[in-house]
Amino acid sequence: MSDIFVASVINQKTVNQSAQQVLVLIAAQVLNIIEAQFGFSTNSDDDVINA
Repeated sequence: MSDIFVASVINQKTVNQSAQQVLVLIAAQVLNIIEAQFGFSTNSDDDVINA
């Protein structure tokens, strides 16, 4: 999913090189933030002690 999104940004031929790089960096940051939030929200770290 993330690769498809980044590829769609790169394939915009009307965008010049520097703007392309900025868009790719922003896309990568957004994907990292989403992945981090999803990872933390689904991470269940219950301290269960079986005595």
